Amino acid sequence: GGQTLQFIYPPTAAVLYALMGMFGLLPMIVIFVIANSALWMASIFLSVYLTTGKILQQNPLLYLVPTACCIPFVWDIYQLGQPNLLLLACMLGAFVYLQLKKEWHAGVFIAFAASLKAFPILSLVYLLYRRRWKAALSTVVFLVFFLVVLPIPFRGFQRNLQDLITWNKGMVLHYDTDSIAQRPGRGYSWKNQSLIAVANRLLRPVDAFHSKTRPVYVNIATLEFK
Repeated sequence: GGQTLQFIYPPTAAVLYALMGMFGLLPMIVIFVIANSALWMASIFLSVYLTTGKILQQNPLLYLVPTACCIPFVWDIYQLGQPNLLLLACMLGAFVYLQLKKEWHAGVFIAFAASLKAFPILSLVYLLYRRRWKAALSTVVFLVFFLVVLPIPFRGFQRNLQDLITWNKGMVLHYDTDSIAQRPGRGYSWKNQSLIAVANRLLRPVDAFHSKTRPVYVNIATLEFK
């Protein structure tokens, strides 16, 4: 409570949110709802395409079962305003372009996703492992564009560079005994289901509920953080 969190998302995300916020709160909400709905449908069809090679006229279960399994998470996205559907659609689109041998297009999608939330950049390791050199180069080039060049008209070069440094230190590189990134209340608690958080909960005595009065431990081993 009362903690100031600077740049949970990269500055590029702040620029895009600001552009949508120019129209006021209600239009921004409408834009988000329409966009999330379109991205949800796109994710369904792109997943089917990657599985079968066709978008339409497939077994209805291919569309319905994954959708039913993901509804609780999609509902959270509508409620909380998370960008995860956008990230999913971008990553699926990137893999479609990889199948179509359009590697530069794939890199654009991955870079855009990584400019909104850091973890999609891990796919760069996959591209290098599979020797998709053009896609990897495209990812790096357009990531620089989205993170460095795009915000300049709004923040200026020096200010945007400082924003990037602040975000990188606070979110990407901040990992210690108490927290991941800038959110100690969520870092190792059940609210964070990342592999890093789960590993810390199971292998170290950290409070799984982040409670000040009644800590709960679920670890099956007791290892040092290092």
